[in-house]
Amino acid sequence: MIQELVAESLRGISAIESAVLPKIQLSPSEILAANDYIRLHGDYTAYHLLLALRRKTPEEYKHIPDTVRANILCSALVHLTYLNDWGYLDPGESHDGESAIALIEIGTDALAYLEPILDDQRLAPLFGTEEATMSWIYRYRRSDFAYRYTSLIKGFTPSFDPKPEERDKEIGYLKTRLRNTSS
Repeated sequence: MIQELVAESLRGISAIESAVLPKIQLSPSEILAANDYIRLHGDYTAYHLLLALRRKTPEEYKHIPDTVRANILCSALVHLTYLNDWGYLDPGESHDGESAIALIEIGTDALAYLEPILDDQRLAPLFGTEEATMSWIYRYRRSDFAYRYTSLIKGFTPSFDPKPEERDKEIGYLKTRLRNTSS
């Protein structure tokens, strides 16, 4: 099962799309193997393993250092094809999915991994009827998701403007605030 979860992560599929993750039962030896892989790799290739531990063995999940969890989640934010695991962004009210919640829970240790994604202008599509439509209409970018999570972790209220150029201004303002608070 470990290899199958890693293979899904390598293919860049979301946890929602996973054929393996919903039905996984981790034996003690698989938990050890998952922990070993996570500690050795600590990037998007361990994404499904990390979520499997979070869902099935929360105590084991909590023993993984925050920085390792943050790196895996942020690496997945950069590498996944579809970002449904992260929720959706909307001017009225955004929704944080499982991966977003896991990242926000980490707190300030996640900021070092989120900050570079504030510059990632690549599209961040969602699949599904309504979700795909929203991601296409608003032209979601990976930077938009990083902006939301960085803001929430810092205790700021994130906004989401329908226009990417307006969102870019907010991202720029956030980056300035981060520089000013880190000095």
